[in-house]
Amino acid sequence: CENGEKESLFKNFTDLLERDLGEKEGQLMFCFYFASSIIIFITDLAFEENSMGRFLKDFGKLDKTRAGKIMIASGKAVSYSSQQRLALRPSIIRLAEEVDTFYFRAIDDTSQTVSGMEKVRTEYRLFLIRLTHYFLN
Repeated sequence: CENGEKESLFKNFTDLLERDLGEKEGQLMFCFYFASSIIIFITDLAFEENSMGRFLKDFGKLDKTRAGKIMIASGKAVSYSSQQRLALRPSIIRLAEEVDTFYFRAIDDTSQTVSGMEKVRTEYRLFLIRLTHYFLN
């Protein structure tokens, strides 16, 4: 995808979520999907980096020249980089889980609060109507 296409897809996706779920809920769902896609991307990238690092180390051992030593050092650096990249994964997974938990709990809690308020308001109105009828009769 070109950069403009990515921005267009991003805009369409966020507009769809905001239209169907509301602005705040759409933003939360986008954060969850974004974090999930980052987790997948980081895992794939770390796997490829680690494969490249192993490749450089293995072929560096076969080459007995200075280039072989450089390949071994580069392979170690790339493998280390992939390990560091995987160290980010638990934090991003935790963030995605927290957003997901907050999203579902916030909606459920808000729904219960609104239902409770509507019930109390209805009971109060019924009480006022009965009180009015009592005094009028």
